[in-house]
Amino acid sequence: MNEMEISLGKEAIIWVNKTLTQGKTLAKYLLESLELSAGRVITFLPPEANIERAKTEFEWSVMPLAPKSEWVWLEKTPDGKEPVAIPVHTTDQPQITIIQEFLKDNDKHLCIFEDMMMCSTDRLASKQTHPVWTYGKEVYHVVFGGKTCSVDELRKVIRSSSSAWQHFIGIMTSWHNSVYDQPLRKEFTALELKTLAERTEKLLIGAYDNEGYLIWSKCHNE
Repeated sequence: MNEMEISLGKEAIIWVNKTLTQGKTLAKYLLESLELSAGRVITFLPPEANIERAKTEFEWSVMPLAPKSEWVWLEKTPDGKEPVAIPVHTTDQPQITIIQEFLKDNDKHLCIFEDMMMCSTDRLASKQTHPVWTYGKEVYHVVFGGKTCSVDELRKVIRSSSSAWQHFIGIMTSWHNSVYDQPLRKEFTALELKTLAERTEKLLIGAYDNEGYLIWSKCHNE
C-alpha cells in the first residue's frame, strides 16, 4: 500500500497524552517536559483507509478488510465452520524511514522504545541481540544513531517492544555524547531518562488497533 501523510488535530494530541499517561517512567518525564499542544501530529495511511474517522478515532482499525484471497483458512471447528485469520495491515514503513533519517543525521541521536510488558528480570530481556537498557524493572529498547539501520533491524526492535495491546511509545532524542560503542546493557539513572525526555524531538505513538502510528513532532521557533 502507498501510505499518504495526514495532518491531525487536537483529538490526536489528546490520544498522545492519554497514551503517555498509561506509560512508565520515561512517559511520565515526557508529560512533564513536552508541551504537547504546541507540537504537530501526523500519521500515514493508505488511501483505502477511512481517513475521516482516522482523524478523530485512534483506538480501532481504520483499514479496509483484506481481500478474501488473502485470508488464511484454518482447521475446521467441530461444528464444521472454517474460521479465518484475516491479515493485519501495517503501516510501519513511513515511520521506519523517518527513524532512519533521524538516526543517520547525528551520532548523538538515538531512538528509545518503552516496553510495557517485559521486565528487566525476564530471561527474554537478556536474550535480546539489540541494546536493552533498564530502569529498575522497566525495559527500554534502544537504537543508536550515526549509522544507517536496515529496515529489518528497526522492524525487529519495534516489534520486540510492542505489546499484545495497543500501548506503544517510542522517542527520537539525543544522548550526551556519541552513541558509538555503547553497551548492550545499561541501567538508566532518573536524570538520564529525564534529560532524554527533555531532548525529545519526535514521539511515535501506537494507534488504530496496532495497525498504525501517530508521529508527534516538536515545533521549533524560527
